[in-house]
Amino acid sequence: MSNKLIEKYKEKLNTRFIIESGRFLVCKSGAYVTPIIDIKESRGKKYLIVQNGYNGFFKPTISELIVSYTNKKDYLKMMEPLFTSYDSYTTSLIKRENEIENHKEIVTIGGNLCTSVDILAKDILLTKAEINDLIFINNAGSYAYSLTPLLFSSQEKPVEIYFRSKDDYLID
Repeated sequence: MSNKLIEKYKEKLNTRFIIESGRFLVCKSGAYVTPIIDIKESRGKKYLIVQNGYNGFFKPTISELIVSYTNKKDYLKMMEPLFTSYDSYTTSLIKRENEIENHKEIVTIGGNLCTSVDILAKDILLTKAEINDLIFINNAGSYAYSLTPLLFSSQEKPVEIYFRSKDDYLID
């Protein structure tokens, strides 16, 4: 029925139909991966500094910013497309070396920009990290690239890789 209806009005109105799927179909299809470029300790806290934070994947930094101003993780309202919920993302570590590390520590993950907004995750438990290990954040498939200020502070923008299958991909 819908195809017939679309075809009828498409010709009559001399128009085309575009359906915007929003985040529902593509959110889980993407992941954000960025290397750790430095590790710092300050005032008893450990910080993992990544190559692209705020200027690579904007949405987790907005989550941290909202929580820092409201101090409420559980009662925040959804404000799409900027903010879904505080726990919309899972952050994990990919070790560059094939070593198994069982030691875990509480860390804050920040980008390399000179702004306090550049925090991807605060006080999370991760496997002990080293420089050149990778930070992996899931659910980056919707609005991640289009909302992010990619050229902020004249930084290099992150690479996007589109996978069609294991052996078929495009690097942008």
